[in-house]
Amino acid sequence: MLTYRNTNIVFGLIGIGLLVIHLRFSHLHWYVPALFLLDYSLLLFYGSYHIESGFFLKAFCRKDTTSKVVSITFDDGPSETITPEVLDVLKGYGIKAGFFCIGKNIPGSEALLKRIHDEGHVIGNHSYSHDFWFDLNSARMMESDLLKTDTLITSITGKKPVYFRPPYGVTTPNLRKAVDRLNYTIVGWNIRTYDTVSDEPEHVIPRIEKQLLPGSILLFHDRMPGTVQLLRATLNYLKEKGYQVVPLDELITS
Repeated sequence: MLTYRNTNIVFGLIGIGLLVIHLRFSHLHWYVPALFLLDYSLLLFYGSYHIESGFFLKAFCRKDTTSKVVSITFDDGPSETITPEVLDVLKGYGIKAGFFCIGKNIPGSEALLKRIHDEGHVIGNHSYSHDFWFDLNSARMMESDLLKTDTLITSITGKKPVYFRPPYGVTTPNLRKAVDRLNYTIVGWNIRTYDTVSDEPEHVIPRIEKQLLPGSILLFHDRMPGTVQLLRATLNYLKEKGYQVVPLDELITS
């Protein structure tokens, strides 16, 4: 399996070999070490932006099963305007989902967060700041950020989050150190609806259809106005295809 550790070992050995060749036999052309560094950088970039690769840390992105079950998840809430509508739709369909909440969005929306919890949905940590530069923070700074969200959620629901989804789905060595200390289960996805780009079901449903597999985790955002319409269309499509939407924690632990 391609991981950060294995990559460092392989590239470390190759680097030593290149250095020996350079010092003992002949000078290397400048483009050889340049290509070496470029390949290494591309692998790190790939690992950071593909959570399903497990490059820096292991994430649960899909259940390995033949049963036609899936889970629905939402990022970036709670939103006082959109989240209540999403909850109404889920309640109407009798479905429990996973909500990965941003800590800074919780103050002023405590009652809404409690409603998410009281209606049986899983609440996960999605960082406090969700800052664009979050991934450049030290492990200690990341840990402090995540603990701030944990404290808020626990004070309102009485339950500490056990699931974490990285901001933007980006992973790094420092993030691994932080989440290892806090003992989270990392949750990704294998179907990104891109509801932040398009909320037209005729555009999104075909994308879901191409990627849909038993055990899939679908990613929505409960801050986008069009997500409510898209959610209804998706739930109807899943029902037509014979899929059952199960709670996130049930999908992970069953």
